[in-house]
Amino acid sequence: MADNTDFNPFAAPESTEFVQEVVEFKPLPCPQCNSSSIKPTPYSHWYGRRAPKAIQDVTCLECGTNFNGENGAAYPPRRNPIFWFLLALFLFLIYVFVFFALPFIALAF
Repeated sequence: MADNTDFNPFAAPESTEFVQEVVEFKPLPCPQCNSSSIKPTPYSHWYGRRAPKAIQDVTCLECGTNFNGENGAAYPPRRNPIFWFLLALFLFLIYVFVFFALPFIALAF
């Protein structure tokens, strides 16, 4: 076996044959109004950095429809955060009534 002291396993490869081209994402037109004026849907920090790249979610600037830019499938409208807060409050009040108030009402009879 030849002793090759110049070999560095951690060095960058010299050939560029494995380097892939970066393909720019060109989304489809809006399925609702067929407009091509679209923008990527903004995400909060909860989704992470990779979510907008992994999920090709775009919003039409003309009609406001959210859809998948890769296959053109429209998403259902997102619910308002106030809806989720009121739903959680309602479920909490049902829990309090069933487990705390209802036993005292049953003892009264």
